[in-house]
Amino acid sequence: MTSKLLDYLWPFSFCELVFGRELTNLIGVINYIAHFILFPFLGAVIFIYILFSRFWVLGAAYLAWYVYDAKTPQNGGRLWEYSRTWKAWKHLRDYFPITLHKDSELDPNQNYILGYHPHGITVYGAFANFGNCSTGFLDMFPGVTPRLLTIETYYKFPFYREYILFAGLCNVHRDSYRALLAGETKGTAAVVVPGGAEESLDCTPDKMTLILKARRGFVKMALRTGAYLVPVISFGENEVYRQVPNPRGSLLRKLQTNLMHLITFAPPIFYGRGGSIIPYKKPINTVVGTPIPVEQVEEPSWPEVCELHAKYQESLRLLFEKYKTKFGYPEDYQLEIL
Repeated sequence: MTSKLLDYLWPFSFCELVFGRELTNLIGVINYIAHFILFPFLGAVIFIYILFSRFWVLGAAYLAWYVYDAKTPQNGGRLWEYSRTWKAWKHLRDYFPITLHKDSELDPNQNYILGYHPHGITVYGAFANFGNCSTGFLDMFPGVTPRLLTIETYYKFPFYREYILFAGLCNVHRDSYRALLAGETKGTAAVVVPGGAEESLDCTPDKMTLILKARRGFVKMALRTGAYLVPVISFGENEVYRQVPNPRGSLLRKLQTNLMHLITFAPPIFYGRGGSIIPYKKPINTVVGTPIPVEQVEEPSWPEVCELHAKYQESLRLLFEKYKTKFGYPEDYQLEIL
C-alpha cells in the first residue's frame, strides 16, 4: 500500500493518474526535449548566478570539482543504474512508440561497439533503447550493459554534465572506448552514432541517408579493443520530424554546414506536429544486428581498417534489406551511404 502511494507521488505517475496516459506520454517527450535543448543552458545560467551571488563559495567549490573531474566523461563515466528506471523514459518510449528487436544474440562474454543508424534529428531511438534501456535491452540481452556515447559539447555545461554522467552517457572519444572496452570486464556495449550531427541535415522520410563512408574511427577502435562490431538500424527515426528542404549545394545547406563546423553540432531547421517542436507519433523500430567478430590489433593498418569497415557496411545493408518491408516500407525504399 505504501509503495503504491509513493508510486503515485512520483511526478509522472501523478500525471498519468490525473491527465491519462496519452497526455503523460506527451509530457514525457517534452521532458526529453528539455533535457537536450533547455537543461544544458539552464545549468550554465544557474552556475553563473551562484558564482556571482553571496553563495559564490559554492560556485567556486563546484568549479574546482569541474576541473578535477574534467576527464571523467572520457574515462568511463559513472552510471547510476536507478536513473534508467524513471517512469519518464517509459512515457517517452510509449509516445511513438519505440520498440527494440534483435536479429541475433549478444554473448555477455564479449564487448561490443554498436553503430546506431540513422541519427535523425534528435536520436530518440538511441536514447530510449541504449541510454535509458526503457525498451527492454537489459532483458533482451542479459549480461550486456549499453553505454551511449555523445558529443563532447554536452559535458562542458556545468551541472548538466553531472546529470548525463549519472545517466551513463560518455564522451565520444577514443579514451572512452578504451575505458569501456579494453579491460578484463566483459559485457559492455559502447553505442555510437557514426553519422553524427552532419547526418541530421540529410534526415528525410523519403530514404535513409547515412554519413558513413569516411567514418572509420569507431571501426579502428573496434580493432584496437577487440570489441565486436554490431550494426543497428532504427526504422522511423527519420520520420518523427520534417525538415525545411536543404539539398546539398543549396545556400541553406552551406550556411548550416559552416555553422556546424563553428558550434560542433548541426542546426537543422525542422518542425513536428502543428509546426511545433513536438514530434509526430511515428513508430520507431530499432533492430540490433548480428555481431561481426573482430580480432584485437593494437595498431591496425589502413587496409585492416578498410576491410572491416567494408564488412560493416555490407552487414548494415543486409540488415536494412531484411527488415525494411517487415516494418511497412516499400521494396524501393533506399539506403544511401555517403
